[in-house]
Amino acid sequence: MKYRAGIIFVVLFVLVTTIIAAGCSSHTHETGASQPLGVNSVSSKAVNGLSLSLALDAKTFKPGYTINMVVSEWNTLSKTNDIPVSDKWPIPGLSVDICGTRSFPFGVAILRGDYSAGNVETAPPLILYNPNGIAQGCLPPVLDVTAFHFKPLSDIATLDGTVIDQSATFEMSTEVSVWSYWAGSPPNAVSQNLEPGVYTVVAGDEWGALVVLHFTITE
Repeated sequence: MKYRAGIIFVVLFVLVTTIIAAGCSSHTHETGASQPLGVNSVSSKAVNGLSLSLALDAKTFKPGYTINMVVSEWNTLSKTNDIPVSDKWPIPGLSVDICGTRSFPFGVAILRGDYSAGNVETAPPLILYNPNGIAQGCLPPVLDVTAFHFKPLSDIATLDGTVIDQSATFEMSTEVSVWSYWAGSPPNAVSQNLEPGVYTVVAGDEWGALVVLHFTITE
């Protein structure tokens, strides 16, 4: 009798554990975190020894779900790579947050529609950050950057410029999270979810590199 009761307990425990795990997995999937960044990714060919990379955590999302993007710049050389700024951005409107590109040499933009690297400049990027007010706290970690000194085979660089934060050395990699865009003109622009359809994500750096990925918003 004790043996049979023990079996019943184990079966009930396994069923409850399975139900709880299934519920947690469903919730995690809704936030877009069930798949690691890199499921949808691309890297540029090395320009001046640097490679620009862009990764998304999925290829399809539902309206209102968070789209996580990671953009980074990597030194492909096995020696220190000293690169002066060039301001040769492939398209306008690239940013990493409401403050622009901060001290990073790259930025991203999202376009509504299916575009390639050859025609991304023909579509205006979506407004991802509130345009109705003045952005606060937008002082970058380094002002007036003149050069980037990348460590060998690394995304860590030291920036030449006026240091505002504690250090001028940090990773040339950042995550950008988006779940909506702003429609209309300031000061009456309103935030709304990305509508179902195909979207193009563009990442570019100030040396002219450009990479493109796509995702779909489904019903």
